[in-house]
Amino acid sequence: MAASSYSVQQYLLDRANIHDIVTKLNFARLASEVYAAEALIDCTSVLGGEPETVSTAEWIAAVLALTFDAYASTQYLQTDASPSSITKNAGLLQVKLGRDVGLEEKGDNPWRITKVKLVKRWGQTELHAN
Repeated sequence: MAASSYSVQQYLLDRANIHDIVTKLNFARLASEVYAAEALIDCTSVLGGEPETVSTAEWIAAVLALTFDAYASTQYLQTDASPSSITKNAGLLQVKLGRDVGLEEKGDNPWRITKVKLVKRWGQTELHAN
């Protein structure tokens, strides 16, 4: 899209569509409504290795399984207990979006996430004696 033909209306529509994509919390539809079919995933600041282009449907399924399985609906209460270690991490998530012309022609939100980069800012592990 040429810069001279980029109208205020198109800017506002793009801004709203990008906001909708980045803030969507419908986990069941992440692969179909938020991410492109493939995306470059870069977790090197946390896990090492190299960035990798993957099928987003497979990546999302794996991430959601790890996330939701780790936080199953179970509660355990125990007194006088101290964990052997606590790990805390903080960082940010950088995303890159691309416009899907096919979706745009159908009148759908054309923006999809094409790259995800985790940027670790700090991490801390506290060891406790049992």
